[in-house]
Amino acid sequence: MRISILAAFSGLFLTSALFGQTAPCACPNAVSLPNKAGCFVRRCEVPGLPDSALSGGYLAYKNILYQSISCCRPIQNQNLSTGTAAWRLLSTPSNPNFNAPATPIAFWALPAGGPGSFVGPPTGKGDNPSGTYVYELRFCLCETPEAAVLTLKVLADNGAKLFVNGALIGQTGAYPYGHVAANAFNGTIGQPQLKPGANVVRVEVTNQNGPTGLYASAVLNAKAGLCTANSTNAESLGQ
Repeated sequence: MRISILAAFSGLFLTSALFGQTAPCACPNAVSLPNKAGCFVRRCEVPGLPDSALSGGYLAYKNILYQSISCCRPIQNQNLSTGTAAWRLLSTPSNPNFNAPATPIAFWALPAGGPGSFVGPPTGKGDNPSGTYVYELRFCLCETPEAAVLTLKVLADNGAKLFVNGALIGQTGAYPYGHVAANAFNGTIGQPQLKPGANVVRVEVTNQNGPTGLYASAVLNAKAGLCTANSTNAESLGQ
């Protein structure tokens, strides 16, 4: 049986009157529980509450407030590589506040079988100043990730250090030839380095004048990890 949300407006009014601006204030001691669909919902009891759609993402059903959190679905070979995912160039030696999408560099050949492309500043093929170029990728895991693994292969001109969620995990070898396949960083990052919610991969590339760029083959897998929409209704809540 699905919950009717025809009383949405009355529920919103009731929520504001009883609990302030948003329904989460009504649930200071809420607990998170799995439902039949393998998703997670936050719930707490509020006696006398009518079945209604409420603000803050909550839904009332049989005197209990439910809030959809996320579904933890399998992730199979999600491609987060440079040139395909939302990598950003945060800073350059000449502009510490650059913060723009990293530009694909077509003239650099990829390692055999590698997805994506080299990326860099808009002048990647030209004469770029010496110093550090900072790149970043952000991705999300659900509230209860399981067996999450990020497989990385990184090359950079002229060399790079890699950080995941603030922790140094490695660097390219044989500086200043970090863009050569033989000197790539290869590694797998799992839990607890990967965590629920936002994860940040940060690469600091050092350049010695001339062209500069970054290549990162990044593939994410997880038995459970994908954040997806969670339809909050009586059936999915297992009521």
